[in-house]
Amino acid sequence: MFSTAQRSRRTNSMSSIDVTRHNVPISKSLKLLGVTLDAHLTFYEHVNNTCRAAFYHLRALRHIRSSLTDEMAQTVSCAVVHSRLDYCNSLYVGMSDTNFAKLQRVQNSLARIVTSTRKHEHITPVLNRLHWLPLRQRVMYKTAMLTYKSLNIGQPEHLSVLLSDYTPLRKLRSSDYQLLSQPTDNTVFAGRAFSSTAPRIWNSLPITIRTASTTNTF
Repeated sequence: MFSTAQRSRRTNSMSSIDVTRHNVPISKSLKLLGVTLDAHLTFYEHVNNTCRAAFYHLRALRHIRSSLTDEMAQTVSCAVVHSRLDYCNSLYVGMSDTNFAKLQRVQNSLARIVTSTRKHEHITPVLNRLHWLPLRQRVMYKTAMLTYKSLNIGQPEHLSVLLSDYTPLRKLRSSDYQLLSQPTDNTVFAGRAFSSTAPRIWNSLPITIRTASTTNTF
C-alpha cells in the first residue's frame, strides 16, 4: 500500500485486507520488474540492494582489471555495473540525498577501477574523462529525454498525455519558449510524479536544447 506518511499512520494498525473473503497481508515493500518499492517510495531498500549487487561485481572487476584494456574495462563496467545504476533511474527524482550519495559512491568506485585512479584523487576529472554524468544528473537527463520523446513523437503515450504546453493569459516573450505547464503540488509526495517533475526539469533547460531537432542533438 503506497501512501504519504500521514495516511500511513492511519493504516499502521492494519495487518491485512479482505479481498473476496481472503485475507491478504500488507507488505512493507514489493518487488516489481526488478525495482523494490516501499510504502513511501523512498527507495531505501532498492538502493541498498542495488549497491550490494554492484559492489559484488566491483570486487570481481578489480581482480581482473589488470588483464583488460582500458576500452574493455569501460565496456564491462557499463554492461555489468552502470546498467544497474541506470535501470529505471527516472523513478529516483526527488529521492533523498542519502540514497543518491550511496549510488554515487558506487559510480565513483567504478570509475576509479576502470581508470586505475587512486582512492584519494579527485573524482570529477575522472568522470569527465569517461564522459559519465554523476548519478543525480543522469536521473535528470533520463527524465528530460523521456519528456523530449513524449513531446516530439508522442511516445510513450501514457506519459505524453500528462504534459501540456504553457499558455500565458496574455502574450508574453516566454510564449515562444516551448515551456510546459507546471501543476500545483499540494504535497512533496505528489511533486515527485512525472507530471510535475517533467515540466520542472524541461523548463529549466536552455531553449536551444528544448528545440533540438533530433534525440541525438538533444
